[in-house]
Amino acid sequence: MTLLQAIVLAVVQGLTELLPVSSSAHLVLVPALLGWDEPPIAYAVAVHVGTALALCVYFRRDIGALLLGTGRWLLRRAASDEQAAADRENARLVGLLLLATVPAGVVGVPLEQLVGSVFNSPAAVGAFLLGTALILFVSGRLSRGEAGRRAVTWKDALGIGVAQAVALFPGISRSGATIGTGLALGLEAGTAVRFAFLMSIPVVLGGGLVEVHHLAGAAPPVRELWLYALGAVVAGACAWVSIVLVFGAVRRGKLGWYALYCALVGSAALAVSLFGAYVR
Repeated sequence: MTLLQAIVLAVVQGLTELLPVSSSAHLVLVPALLGWDEPPIAYAVAVHVGTALALCVYFRRDIGALLLGTGRWLLRRAASDEQAAADRENARLVGLLLLATVPAGVVGVPLEQLVGSVFNSPAAVGAFLLGTALILFVSGRLSRGEAGRRAVTWKDALGIGVAQAVALFPGISRSGATIGTGLALGLEAGTAVRFAFLMSIPVVLGGGLVEVHHLAGAAPPVRELWLYALGAVVAGACAWVSIVLVFGAVRRGKLGWYALYCALVGSAALAVSLFGAYVR
């Protein structure tokens, strides 16, 4: 893998993992368009780790409050009634985040082969990108912006979890599907984005762990370790930028621009595939 390939793929991973445009689609289409081989598994792990670290650092206060509050609530160690109420709410949110991961876990294993087969089809990825465009367009129309509800219910969590399960297919953006579902269910813009991103942390880490499972005998050459480290840093920096962009777009009601982008890329992928002119 060359320096150019490492940087391009890290930028693609870091930006598209969290922007509502589907990282899986871009990681299929970009190498195919440029005629590149699939990146080494170890490199996929590196850029996943970089993206996950960016999420953890950006939401470090939220994560700390959730963990400490839940721990105090379980041990009944609150110093005041006000703190006890805050701890109870943090514990409730942790429970909802766990609930939201259930649908993907339930359908992920049965659909593993089907999802894997789609990764080899740019035409299918293009079609799913059009689905993402539709999700973003509809959710943008249904969003109540800052006037929505700030409290997430168990029904919201389950609905967002189902959206995440659907996003297993390359081309369906996980952030687009989960944020869009939250907005459509009436959540306030910031609440929908925050819940979706917090829920994505174990998923992104899990993506890296899944790749680690296949790492036996595929460790990178020592002379290329700096390239993998660079990829992780670049992916993390781009992920940070994408978090800021998504918060801004949702709060300003600008998801339509991402819907348009997905529609254009999806249509182009379908057209090129159907006319047999796909660059390899």
